[in-house]
Amino acid sequence: MKEVGSFNPKPYVREKLEVGETGYFTANIKSSAEVKMGDTITDSRHPSGVLPGFKEIHPMVFSGIYPINTADYEHLKVNMGKLQLNDSAFVYQAETSVALGFGFRCGFLGCCTWRSCRSGCGAIRHGHHRYVSERGVSRNDVGQDHGEGN
Repeated sequence: MKEVGSFNPKPYVREKLEVGETGYFTANIKSSAEVKMGDTITDSRHPSGVLPGFKEIHPMVFSGIYPINTADYEHLKVNMGKLQLNDSAFVYQAETSVALGFGFRCGFLGCCTWRSCRSGCGAIRHGHHRYVSERGVSRNDVGQDHGEGN
């Protein structure tokens, strides 16, 4: 770990964070796929369990994102990882379309985050052209095991 700190309102470095405190840390994490929002950071010598009541957020709106120029695929992939760090409900996985080539199947918590992605806001913009498909809403949970409307 390189640095530990808190915000008040600007970031400041601290010696350590105690149990129940919030803050930030910087570390040698090679890929954004290695961590996700809500992860519990603990001491390997005295591990603690996951915080009670924590539930992982699941996306409800899905869309495909494809670069117009296939040479931009790797750049888009890196920026998808950055977007995932900022939005814990955003998930993506690589997919291929016969018509569009290599791209990503993306899941969003709601239409608002989908719209901001579609309009070019956020980490995936950076001047690269891309095609964003129309949204689709997951219907897996409605009227099945979880009850109507959940």
